[in-house]
Amino acid sequence: MARSMIHTYFCRKPGGLEDLREDRRKQEVRVDVLKVIQLTATQYQHFLTHISEDMPFLASDRERTYCDLNGVERCLLVTTDSIQGGILVNCEGYHYARYAAEVKDKSSLDLAGVPVERFAEQPKRSCRQQER
Repeated sequence: MARSMIHTYFCRKPGGLEDLREDRRKQEVRVDVLKVIQLTATQYQHFLTHISEDMPFLASDRERTYCDLNGVERCLLVTTDSIQGGILVNCEGYHYARYAAEVKDKSSLDLAGVPVERFAEQPKRSCRQQER
């Protein structure tokens, strides 16, 4: 497991990317990245604009992400090839990003030996979007 110390802020139930960018709340956080989820640019943009909705690529690891007794965030890194950064996600058993934190540069994380999953499925419209 790759443990890193980064300067960020884990936001509970973020409404969008702007919620993750509150500089005044950022502090040193210890994280263990369990898996890197590599999305296409389109999928990543969909994730950012629907971050509080259930995401199929989070489902299989939702029980593995949590904040342990030592304050270490065990999380997933959701990213795409076209950017330097990504979003750290702690689902706490849910299918959505219950806690999320922005990482501006993936190279600040120790990702040695961390598995990478490329998600090929197209983003699905949520039930709320389908009703319109």
